Amino acid sequence: MNSSFGGWCSIESGLVPDSNNGVIFQSGAEPAPAMPIPAPIDLGKGGFVVGNDGSMIDTTGLSASMLRRKVADELLEPEAPGKLALSFVSFGHKHGPPRDADLAFDVRFLPNPHYDPNLRPLTGFDQRIVDYVGRDGRLEVFYSHLIPLLEFVLPQYVAEGKAHLMVAIGCTGGRHRSVAITEHLAKLFRDRDEYFVEVAHRDVDRLPIRR
Repeated sequence: MNSSFGGWCSIESGLVPDSNNGVIFQSGAEPAPAMPIPAPIDLGKGGFVVGNDGSMIDTTGLSASMLRRKVADELLEPEAPGKLALSFVSFGHKHGPPRDADLAFDVRFLPNPHYDPNLRPLTGFDQRIVDYVGRDGRLEVFYSHLIPLLEFVLPQYVAEGKAHLMVAIGCTGGRHRSVAITEHLAKLFRDRDEYFVEVAHRDVDRLPIRR
C-alpha cells in the first residue's frame, strides 16, 4: 500500500466483497492506479482494510476521515509524537462490538431510557435522555473515574507516537446512554489543543425494538 493516504491511496490489488457487503483492500503483486476514497462512501455497511503484514482494520461505522487516520496509524510507519486524532464512537452491544476500538467502556449499568415509552423514540442527543441517564448520580460517579483515566492514558499514547485512538462507549442498543456519554466526552476533549476529536454514532439510527 502506498504511504500517501491524504485523501488518496494506491491499492496494489482489486476489491473483494466481504460478508458484510463491504470491501477488502488486499495488497498483491500487481499495482493498480491511485484511487480516491471520497466522503460519500457508506462505510457503515462493514468491510476491512488489509495491510501487507496481514493486519486488518474493520471499517464499520468509520467516516472517510476516520478511516484515513486509522490506516495511517495502523499500517504506515509511525511518525514523531504530535496531535492525537481521538475518535469517540458509540455502539450497541446487541449489534456487536466495534472490532477496532482501542478502549471500550460498557455503560449498561446506567438507567436505560428504553423502558420509558415516552423516551424510547428519542436518542442521546436529547437533554431528556441525558437527565434520565444521570438521574441517580451514577453517571457523574462514572465520569469522575473515566475522565481522569483518559487524561492519564491519552498522553501516554501520544508519547508512543500513536496517531489515532478510538474510544468506544457501548450500551444495549446504541441509541441512548452511549450516545449521550460519547457526546459529553467529545465536547470535553474537543476543547483541548493536543487532540483532534471526531465523533461517530454507529447504531443511533437503528429503530428501537418495542418490549
